[in-house]
Amino acid sequence: MRDFGPDMWQVWPFTALRRRWFTLALCLVSIPGGPVVRTASADPSCGLEGWLTALNDSANSYVADLGTLKEHDSARQFRTEMERYERDHLLKQIHEADLGVNEKPLMDFISSRRHLLDLHQENWGEMAQRYGGDPRFGAQADSLSRYLTATPCDPTAPDHLNASDTPKDSLMARLTGGMQEISKIVTSMSQEETEPEPPVDPDNFDDFRPAGQKPARSTTSAMPLSPSGNVAFVLGMFTFITAIAVWIWMRCGIVQRRAIRYPCALPVVIFDGVLPVIGEVLDISQVGCKIESSHELQLRQRVRLTCGPVECKARVIWRNNHFLGLKFDRQLTEAELKGLLGPHAAQIAADRAEALAFGALAKEDDPPDDTGSGDPHPELAA
Repeated sequence: MRDFGPDMWQVWPFTALRRRWFTLALCLVSIPGGPVVRTASADPSCGLEGWLTALNDSANSYVADLGTLKEHDSARQFRTEMERYERDHLLKQIHEADLGVNEKPLMDFISSRRHLLDLHQENWGEMAQRYGGDPRFGAQADSLSRYLTATPCDPTAPDHLNASDTPKDSLMARLTGGMQEISKIVTSMSQEETEPEPPVDPDNFDDFRPAGQKPARSTTSAMPLSPSGNVAFVLGMFTFITAIAVWIWMRCGIVQRRAIRYPCALPVVIFDGVLPVIGEVLDISQVGCKIESSHELQLRQRVRLTCGPVECKARVIWRNNHFLGLKFDRQLTEAELKGLLGPHAAQIAADRAEALAFGALAKEDDPPDDTGSGDPHPELAA
C-alpha cells in the first residue's frame, strides 16, 4: 500500500508555528528602526545636484563656443556658476552627502572645471580649447550626467551652500540662557532676604548690648571722582574724538575733490575680468579719471586699467552711455603722472609751435595794404 506520509493533524502544528514566525518577521520589518540592516544614504542634496548640473552645462557651452562670437557670454556664465558658492561651503556639503567612492571623482570634476576657468582668466585661449577638447574631459562630463540622472537627490539634506558663517543660537538655547539669568537674580535676592539679623533688646536697644552684637552703623562711603568714572569727562572725550574723526574724514574728501585734473587724450585698456576694451582718457588726476567708452559696466565694479607704462585697479563711481568715472584704489604718484602726461604735453607743445610758425609764415605772405605803407590809418592813429 502506498505511503502518503504523516497525517495532516500531525503536520498542522508545525505549519501554524511557521506561519506565526513569518508574521512576526513581517511586523519587525515594518517597525522603523527594527533589526533590518539598511544601507547608508549616499545621495547628494538637491542644491548640490542643481549646481553640478548648471556647472557642467556652462562648462560644456564655454568649450563649444570657444573661438566664436558667443565665447565671452559663455565665459561670463561659466565664471558665475563656478564662483556661486564658497569653497568651504561646497566641501561641507559634499562631505555631508557621504558619497563614498564617488566623492573623489566629484572633486576631480570640480578641480578640472576650476582649471579650465583659470586658463580662461589667464588669457590662455588655445590651452583652454585644447583642455576642453580632450576626450577625458568629455567623458568626465558624461559620467557626471549619468550619475546625476541615475541618483535621486535628497530633499531633506541640510543646506550648507547657502548657510551663513555666523551660527545662530536656537530658541531653546536662548530660553535656557534667559531662565539661568532670572534664576541668578532670584537667588541673589533670596539670599539677601534670608540673612539673619542680630538679636535686638526691646528695652535697652544699643546701650547694654554686647559689643559683638551691636549693628554697624550705615555710613555712606565717598565715591572718588576719577576721570574714568566721571560721566561728563567721558562724554567730553567721546565728543572730542568724534569731532576729530569727522574732521579727518571730511578733510580727506575735500583733498580728493580738490585734486588737480589734467585734460588729456590717452588710449587706455579696460579689463573687467572677461573682455578687454579700448577707451580714451579725457582727464586724469591722482585719485581718478574720466574715460570715454561705451563698455557696459556696473556701478562699483572693479576693473584694471592699463595706460602706457602705468597699470592700476579702479572701481566705477558713475557712468552714462558714453563716459565712465573711475576712482583708483591707490593714488598715482607724481612720477606716474609725469610718465603719462609727459609725451602728451610734449606733443601739444610741438603742435602749438607748429601752429605759431604756420601763422607767422602766413602773415609774411599776406599782400600789402592799399596805403602802401605799414603805418596805420591817420584817423585811427588820431
